[in-house]
Amino acid sequence: MEEKIRQKLRSEFNLIKLPDLLNKRSVENIVILSAEETGIDGENGSRIKTAIILYKKLSTKPKLVFLGTKSHNKIFNDFIQKQKLQTIIPSNRKEASTKTQIKDLAKFLKDKKGILIVSHLYHIPRIKRYVEKYFGKSSKNVDYYPVGNQKDQKEQIEKEIEKIIKYSATGDLPLYL
Repeated sequence: MEEKIRQKLRSEFNLIKLPDLLNKRSVENIVILSAEETGIDGENGSRIKTAIILYKKLSTKPKLVFLGTKSHNKIFNDFIQKQKLQTIIPSNRKEASTKTQIKDLAKFLKDKKGILIVSHLYHIPRIKRYVEKYFGKSSKNVDYYPVGNQKDQKEQIEKEIEKIIKYSATGDLPLYL
């Protein structure tokens, strides 16, 4: 039974596609969820650079919303000021997780439209579950922009599957299959 659950979850990653931003009504907020490392390199760097590219491509000139810890925020703010982009940092937690990032985002943007969350592909199924949990009906206002590809993220995908199963067993996340 557990292997069937894992297979269903693996198939969920196959469904993640780049959103068609040219046909979007408008993107008002590009949300960057920080990764574990605090620098502007590695996964954080990939997410931030992708968000900046999207920002520059979109005619709506959305706000960049960054969610990380106090350490993340300082490094991001120093970096982004050099870019001269409009940014918002809605929380300044000492520690953060995907759950706390999405909870903070829901408090800050729940009733807004045109939200685009930028994170790695492997992270998106768990993010979607938290968005549905904390945004409720407003979750339909959220799109996702995957960074990287499934082929290069196989190990992280397996770790995410474990997290989804673990967190759903505690009632923290819906498993829905």
